[in-house]
Amino acid sequence: MKKAAAFCLLLVISLPVLAVPQTKESVRAELIRLQKQTGLTLASFGFGLHVALFDKRTLVQIPISTGPAIMTGTISRDGTEIIVSRLRASASDSLELLRTDGSDSRKLPLTYAGAMVSPVQSLCWSYDKSRLAVGIHRGSPELKLEILNLGSGVDQTVAPSVKEQISQCWSSDDKNIVYEAGDGVRIYEVGGDKSSTLLAPGGKDPTWSPDGNWIAFRDGNTFYEIRPDGQDKRKLLHRRDVYSPLWWSPDSRFVAYIALARFAIDDVYELRVRRLEDNSDDWVAEGQIAGEYQWVISPQLVSQAGSQGKLD
Repeated sequence: MKKAAAFCLLLVISLPVLAVPQTKESVRAELIRLQKQTGLTLASFGFGLHVALFDKRTLVQIPISTGPAIMTGTISRDGTEIIVSRLRASASDSLELLRTDGSDSRKLPLTYAGAMVSPVQSLCWSYDKSRLAVGIHRGSPELKLEILNLGSGVDQTVAPSVKEQISQCWSSDDKNIVYEAGDGVRIYEVGGDKSSTLLAPGGKDPTWSPDGNWIAFRDGNTFYEIRPDGQDKRKLLHRRDVYSPLWWSPDSRFVAYIALARFAIDDVYELRVRRLEDNSDDWVAEGQIAGEYQWVISPQLVSQAGSQGKLD
């Protein structure tokens, strides 16, 4: 009996301990937690500043004194400042810097060469906040990609013809810019005086991940990611009803995008977020959603949004 008992005890001791499966946090639950802990949110600036509250699945408009004729804007990554393009009927167009707390505004230098039609189409702020990539018309329908030094006002033409650039056009080291040209996705080495490199023929809507490792772009109804050197192309997302680029979160773990709401009778859209490590996907706001969204980390903006009403 003693031998049998000892054998049974040895058997129990030697059995492997099985790990208890942990329930994976949903993508929305993680976003809610991160928003509470860090102030992570999605924001858009068009006719006002719109901020996403993940727990309420809504966009909230924060009042900012902007004045008339705002055409487009880009938000700093900490949510404290906005650069806007202002269209004036009777004077030169301008770029202005606004603070989201309403405490300050100032004009930024912008040089001109002849008549301009609908001058600034897109803005993309460098990580060090010293330069602005600008899509600009200079007296012709053709859009040119230029870099504006925000301190000196000196601008540099990057490409004579560009179709589009997104708010995440800069590499994280501010040494390169990715943009959409007529023949696909191209990369320009800033300050290198080199012609741009074709990365993805036929590609559209490129965005550079903040960790510097990937560039996302669309080809038809499929989004891919690819290394900046053109290697390791792989599929990220396939949907016919996506109406935006993919916007990378600050840690490059999530991408946000706008898609037509499922089973929508009218033109109702969703702002959605996908967690790339497991492809979990959920919507965070719904309605007449449009614009260029950016990820920001700002407890102040989240707090301000929480004290406002729902965006109409």
